[in-house]
Amino acid sequence: MVKARRTPARRAARPRSNPSRTPSPSPEPQDPRLIEGIQLFNHARFFESHEVLEQLWLQTHDSSKDFYKGLIQAAVAFHHWSRGNLAGTQTLVRSSSRYLKRYSPVYRGVEVGAFLAQFTDLFRWVTRLRQRYDARLIPSIRWTPSG
Repeated sequence: MVKARRTPARRAARPRSNPSRTPSPSPEPQDPRLIEGIQLFNHARFFESHEVLEQLWLQTHDSSKDFYKGLIQAAVAFHHWSRGNLAGTQTLVRSSSRYLKRYSPVYRGVEVGAFLAQFTDLFRWVTRLRQRYDARLIPSIRWTPSG
C-alpha cells in the first residue's frame, strides 16, 4: 500500500496540534470559577466550562464581563464543532474573537492573544477543509508565566 504524501503547502496549512493539554498554573489569585472554567475547557469539557463561566459572567458587572462572554462563546464553539454543527461553530468563533481581541495580549493572567491566534487559525482551516472534530487540535488556554 502506497501512502499519499502531503505537499509542503498543504502541510503548512494544517494547524499544529497541541501536544500538551496541561494548562500552566494560574500566576495570581483568581476567581475560582475562572480557574475551574479554564481547566474544564483545557480538558475538552466545553459544556461544563460554559456552565461554570456563565455563572461568573452573570455575577460580573465590570469590564471583565465581555472577557468572560468571549471565553464562554469559545467553549460553546468547540461544543458545537464536536457535535458537527459547523454553522453554529463559525458564528460563535466570529463573536468570541470580537470579544476576546479587546483583552489581548494578556488579561487577568490569561494569555488571550496566544489562544486567540491559535483559535482563529484553527477555525479558518476547519472552515476551508470542512474538518471534522478532532480534540488533538484544540488549543489550550494558558496562564501567563509567573515572574
